[in-house]
Amino acid sequence: MSVQAENDLIEAVSKAIENKRGDIAVDGINCLLHKKQAFPTPLAISAVKCWIVNYSQSAHIQYEVVEIIKYLQSISDADVNDVCWIEFQLLKVLDHLQGAAPVMLERRLSTDPKFFHEMLTKAYIPESEIGKPRNLTEEQKRLASHIFGLLHHWQTPPGSTKSETMNENDFKTWVEEVKTLSEESGHWAIAQQLIGHTLTNSPAGIVGLLSYPEVAKVLDSKMFEEMRRGFSIALFNSRGVYGFSHGEEEQKLATFYRDHAQKYELAGFPRIAAELRSVADSYQRDSERESARDPYGN
Repeated sequence: MSVQAENDLIEAVSKAIENKRGDIAVDGINCLLHKKQAFPTPLAISAVKCWIVNYSQSAHIQYEVVEIIKYLQSISDADVNDVCWIEFQLLKVLDHLQGAAPVMLERRLSTDPKFFHEMLTKAYIPESEIGKPRNLTEEQKRLASHIFGLLHHWQTPPGSTKSETMNENDFKTWVEEVKTLSEESGHWAIAQQLIGHTLTNSPAGIVGLLSYPEVAKVLDSKMFEEMRRGFSIALFNSRGVYGFSHGEEEQKLATFYRDHAQKYELAGFPRIAAELRSVADSYQRDSERESARDPYGN
């Protein structure tokens, strides 16, 4: 298609969309991007939407779709609602594992407490109903699973700015509104865990969080034990896949967390320090066990 429409790719993309050929439309937009040829932003959005509606099961062109989404996420004139819709449809592709993420959706979660709470209540049942039978339709189950994936992979802490810093006042305001909404609906414990989970990511994280004492103060609060629980669980899970090192890597991690526990203690955040010591102690035990283990199982 790119050869045939070399002199008028924009018109070719428009025709492809009219004929519901999302595969051709996406290919044309990628050609325009490659040629660095200007084109209307709504055209790219329409091309991706057309592909989603008609060709979303075609894995061979997913890479091209992701490249267009990355482009839309990077420009200022893309309609946020349109890009959020696209990201939501393709969450399984935008999972942080292949260099792509639902940037707009995560930013909306981090800036709009009502949107975060809406997603929370669709993915999780109220704490008072845990263990009770529920009659959900297949569509409700599918939607809950889909949103669960979005929240589980969420890596943009509340209060994050586009310049990759944190606005401490925005963070505190966001948390207070989410607390009010979640306590009313019976979701405050899981909301805290999700908040703690995302605080392990930049611009927060173990190192960055010390630069934002008002954020750290919230995490350290006696009232927010579940938030710290989510924080420590995420730290445990952040290691990912690893190989056998006779306990050396585990010892390095134990030292890393112990050193930072001391920094948080000195900064006046004893509860965060306690969580980090717990993580350090766990890695210390792993190190001792691994150092005594025969890697060949003999």
